[in-house]
Amino acid sequence: MSYYDVATKIEFLVTRQLGVQEAKVIESASLVEDLGADDYDLMELATTVGEAFAMTIPTTIMQEIVTVKDLIDYVITNVPK
Repeated sequence: MSYYDVATKIEFLVTRQLGVQEAKVIESASLVEDLGADDYDLMELATTVGEAFAMTIPTTIMQEIVTVKDLIDYVITNVPK
């Protein structure tokens, strides 16, 4: 799966999960500061993204993910081959 494919899918999932405008979901956007995610949103997002990519994103890792790009990079690095 290419970087573009992963990024596009994650941006869609973030938009849907957080209920924000698509234009706000850019790679440099902070999930908390810019997109308004709280702890519950982050847990739900970890589950949603994990299911979409057949992987698990531990809560401890999700707490370290700050931006949309961080999430994309984590998935690309850890998605099952």
